[in-house]
Amino acid sequence: MAKTAKSGLAIDSPGFFTDLPINKSHLSEHFGVARSTIWAWHKVAYYRVPNFKEAYPLKADGKIDKLAPLSPWQAWVLSLIGRLFKLYGTEERVKFYIQQNPDDFSSYTFKVAAKNIWNSK
Repeated sequence: MAKTAKSGLAIDSPGFFTDLPINKSHLSEHFGVARSTIWAWHKVAYYRVPNFKEAYPLKADGKIDKLAPLSPWQAWVLSLIGRLFKLYGTEERVKFYIQQNPDDFSSYTFKVAAKNIWNSK
């Protein structure tokens, strides 16, 4: 994968696919970005991507456990957001893209893309 910059992943980098949950620290190591960058992408996804927040498990008190490992779909969403930051440069533009193209981030789109990747190997 191309070396990444704080502003985002390389535009031509593939979406990130894993079949197991992954924590944000491992994701930042994989992408070569600071954990704070992952958290910035996470913030955008958490508030803008439909169902991202709901994909987290709940703690015993009923609150969302944001420190739990990311699901494979959530990790993939963050990889897309990283690419969008590289392409568009600002959080405002990334948020606008998500608003205009919510289906690009759906679990269905993820499943189709993952199936294509895993079947091609």
